[in-house]
Amino acid sequence: MTEKKQKNLPIDKAEYDALVEECLRIIAEANILFITDLIAFLPISRATFYNYGLDKLDTLKDAINKQRIITKQGLRAKWFKSKSPALQIALYKMIATKEEKEAISNVIFPKEPEKQQEELPIKQMFESLKKSMKEQNND
Repeated sequence: MTEKKQKNLPIDKAEYDALVEECLRIIAEANILFITDLIAFLPISRATFYNYGLDKLDTLKDAINKQRIITKQGLRAKWFKSKSPALQIALYKMIATKEEKEAISNVIFPKEPEKQQEELPIKQMFESLKKSMKEQNND
């Protein structure tokens, strides 16, 4: 197992851990969706935040992602209950199948590439290599 080398910080581990806990509290209470928003609420500078490596902490990234999911779920619930046609169409487009999206948008989406088409260039490359090797051996 490899461990990441931790920087020597000008604060001790207890202060660092308290700062991380403060970040988590702010994320939850202020519905933080972006790191830059989190930094604005903290008693440290942007540079200090990045120097401490807080932007790389999975716990903070996960907490922000959780807030994003909660926000998206809330918006979709509002759109579902809304009488606004624009919001209802937006929600429908999010949950529609490919065929349904084509039907309401008058746009034909490109077909997914077939595996045979992907394999063909590889086969051609090998055939070309075989041919050139035979030619070299015959010369």
